[in-house]
Amino acid sequence: MTDIKEELENKPREVPRIIKVLNSKSKEEIEDTSIEYRTYAILEARKVLTKRNLMLQLENKWKNIEVQIKRFHKKNYVLQQKGLPSSSDSHDQLI
Repeated sequence: MTDIKEELENKPREVPRIIKVLNSKSKEEIEDTSIEYRTYAILEARKVLTKRNLMLQLENKWKNIEVQIKRFHKKNYVLQQKGLPSSSDSHDQLI
């Protein structure tokens, strides 16, 4: 059964199509394939899809945070050039 999970994790973009196919086939049609447990396969496919979507959301949030940090550093640099005291210590850590 772990083969299904490993195979799906290697093909995350195909998971929605796989779920659709599994849901649309009859029990007899599924038995003709190498899939032994239809419900298990569908559940694993949904888990992989959910995990993929969460990872994409996390990556997008991280990119947004990086952009905000870069903006802050640019604005802070301009202010320091105008005489604002440094907001970091000798180890480049914010005070």
